[in-house]
Amino acid sequence: MDSDSESGEIAAREVEELYPAVLMLEATAILHAPPYGADAIARLREANARLLAADDAVAGARADDLFHERLVENCGNPDLLAVVRPMREQLMAYERRYFSTAERREGSAAQHAEIIDTLEAGEHERAAALLRENFTTALPGQSAGPPGEQQA
Repeated sequence: MDSDSESGEIAAREVEELYPAVLMLEATAILHAPPYGADAIARLREANARLLAADDAVAGARADDLFHERLVENCGNPDLLAVVRPMREQLMAYERRYFSTAERREGSAAQHAEIIDTLEAGEHERAAALLRENFTTALPGQSAGPPGEQQA
């Protein structure tokens, strides 16, 4: 880790390297997970409700992290979970910056709701595709910089 990461910041380059890896791991977890039962769906909805209720960036980032943790927790692959957890932790400084606006928290929660509904319908492949949209929305250069600094 570089000194920026140690001080709570994360370089855009690191985010651009980590996001695709985390996406690939989480999508794999979804694709290979058993059907999401009522309890798993309820836990995802509860985590997403926390994101909607979050009133600051820190609470938003924590709620988003909880959603993604619950999304993959029952994949049956402890090795995958052991790899993805520290990668998500590395992204937290960036996530806190990303979730600095209510608009971003609400947008991500809407995407999560669609993922949950899709998983409830048993459509794992579609849910993995929706997860990709959720991740790419937050990539630097898309809409993730501080407000007013978004790139086209």
